[in-house]
Parts: sequence; structure tokens; C-alpha cells
Amino acid sequence: MGNTIDYIKEYGMHTFSEAEFNPVDSLVLCQIAYMKFDRMAGGLTDKQPDIRLMDLATHPDLSELCRVEMYEEEYAAFYEALRHSRRFRNLRMNFYENNVDEEKETQFSAITFFLDDNTAYAAFRGTDETLVGWKEDFNMAFMYPVPMQEKALRYFMEVSRVFKGMFYLGGHSKGGNAAVYAAVNSPPLLQDRIKNIYCFDGPGFMDDIYRTIGYIHISHKIIKIVPESSLIGMLLQNRANYKVVKSTGRGILQHDAFTWVIENGRFCYRDEIYKTSIYHNKNLNGWIEALSEEERHKFVDSLFQIIKATEASTLPDLAIDPHKKAVTILEAIINMDDDTREFMRQVIGMLFLKKH
Repeated sequence: MGNTIDYIKEYGMHTFSEAEFNPVDSLVLCQIAYMKFDRMAGGLTDKQPDIRLMDLATHPDLSELCRVEMYEEEYAAFYEALRHSRRFRNLRMNFYENNVDEEKETQFSAITFFLDDNTAYAAFRGTDETLVGWKEDFNMAFMYPVPMQEKALRYFMEVSRVFKGMFYLGGHSKGGNAAVYAAVNSPPLLQDRIKNIYCFDGPGFMDDIYRTIGYIHISHKIIKIVPESSLIGMLLQNRANYKVVKSTGRGILQHDAFTWVIENGRFCYRDEIYKTSIYHNKNLNGWIEALSEEERHKFVDSLFQIIKATEASTLPDLAIDPHKKAVTILEAIINMDDDTREFMRQVIGMLFLKKH
């Protein structure tokens, strides 16, 4: 039983021409997309040559590469495994974009990898572990499209004009949603150049999106994978089929893909997510669907104001002194109407790292 680091160490001796690309490889690329390639990889307009993971070992900005907040140790070990593996060390990449706009509550980043068979993989970065970063996921409940989704479509369209081969698209967290959005809203001829879209615990869409021609045309190519106690991946989850991977994490920390269990080079799947998660997610999504856009906006803003009152700034902070935080939350929601208070309690309860 291991994670993607163990997978790379165990199976990294095989190149993609020796062992075909699989969903675990897809997750590896989506995790690489979280790394900080600023001043290392070329963008869409500066026409820099491709870079390889192994070449970065001597780059003057190497210390910044693995500076992924709260996961630096994991990413340092991750990079070491990558650069010593035949499978990933020569992987070429380019077209790095990284844009953050705090005022608009949006963050977008993507990079494209080039595989051995004239196929590219456009990987979209997901949410970080800060609560501010997670708010954009919840903003999808009342905004369509959010700025990140529009940027993802523009990015894919521009890369597809430069690279003429076939594509995989993918991402973890909101990066998975970005990948699906870009695929769904691409013109039919470009959709035909997509092999698969990988959405790793990314939020879904409002129900009417699943009835669009673009979604219907591409839906059979979407591969969605969520952990056992998924919250973000089941947000607005209505139509897409999904698989459930075992996780060594607790509650919302299962969103961390380093906790996902891999055995014999493949994901270790369960039959379904936890029953209590199904119950809470079904209720939450049904309630959100019944609200007007204005009411959804107010709910999301209120939710994050309440969480902010606990003085937590990251998801792991919510697990520190939970009794004190519970008192703060109860005081904040006591004057809300019964339905709103109940759904606030359910969402925050899921964020408080319950096992089931």
C-alpha cells in the first residue's frame, strides 16, 4: 500500500513507451502542476524551449520549486522520486501560466506536458489548503463561469493552436473542474482531439450544464475519481459518474492526493463513498439547487465569514481545539433561520475532519 511517491519509485523505471499511460500517471502530472515553475518554464507567448524535470535539479530557483504550502516535505520527496525515474525525468513541459487575483477571489495556473506518442497533457492546478483559496470552489455554486474556468478554456484553446496532436486534460480539486469546463466548452473538432479528461476530487457544475451539447459530446471521456470522504469533489455533483479511491487521510484531509492509496501500480478503489458523506452531500447539493443565485452567494459568503471567526486560516487549522471553534460557530449561526443553520452545521461538520 503506497501513494504516488511510492508508485514513482516502484514503477518509474518504465518509460511511457514501455508501460502505457494510466490514471495514476495522470494524478502524478496533476500533482506536478502544483509545483512553482515561475522563472523556470516558458509561457504561452515567450517561445522558450521545453524544460525537463531532471534539468531543474541545477536550476538557481530550485528551492522555490517545491514550496507548496504545508506540503514542502512531501513535494521535496516527490521531486526527488520524479527526477530519478526513467518514466518522468525526461518529461518535457512548457506553456506555464500562473495568475492570482485576490480581489476577484480567483487563482489560475496550468502547465502542459509532452508525452512520447505525440500527445500532450494540459494540467490545471487546483486549490491550495488556505481557506481563501477554497472559497473559489464554493463560488461555483452561484457563479458560472467563474474567472478560473474562462482562463482554463482560453489556455487550452491557445495551447491547441501551437500543439497539433492529441490531448489529455486533467486537474486536482478545482483544477479538475477547470479541465472539464475547458473540454465541455471547446469546439467539436477540438473535443475530438481529446483522449480523456481527468477530474480528481474536483467540484461539479449546476444541473443545467450536464444537459448542454458540449457536455453530452464529451462526457464519455471524463474520468472522475474522489476519495472516500469527499466534500469538494461532490459539491454540485449531479450527473458525472465517478470512482472512489481509498485514502489514509481523515475527513476533508482526504482531499490531499498524497493520501490516496495505490497498490500494484493502480488506484485501490472502494465501492462507494461513506454513507454519511452521501447523505450530507445529497442534502447540501439539493438545498443549493433550490436557492436563487443571490441566496447562494449570501450562503457562501456567510459560511466563510463563520469559518473566519474561528481564526482558522487553513483546513488543518480547523482540527486544532475543535471544541473552542464549535462554540464560536454556534454563536455565529444562532440567529440564522432553521434551514440555513442546519446546512451551515453540516458543511462545517464535514470540514471539521470527521472520519465518516
